[in-house]
Amino acid sequence: MAWAYNRWLTEKVLPSTPRVKAMLCLPFNHHRGCYDIVKEFGHRKGVAGFCVASVGERAVHDDDYMKTYSLIEELGIPLAFHSGTNWGSQMLRQANRFITVHALSFPW
Repeated sequence: MAWAYNRWLTEKVLPSTPRVKAMLCLPFNHHRGCYDIVKEFGHRKGVAGFCVASVGERAVHDDDYMKTYSLIEELGIPLAFHSGTNWGSQMLRQANRFITVHALSFPW
């Protein structure tokens, strides 16, 4: 899904106006997919950087992501992480509503 969305964004939306820029999403649960997306789309017009919407079970400093981080650094564009956790987080396991998880995960 990340590949399809990023392709649509870089082929249909971004070329149509110079006023729109985007941080493309990375499928952080798949390190090879992250690298492939950066390699394919990182140089395209209107790409301002990349964003990880949610961190999964792997730590952000896992060695599998170093190749992707290096490529992003070579391109000279930023990488952003959306803060928050997911439903499976040990810390939020007892929360039974989305709003609870959302409200507590950001400050924690």
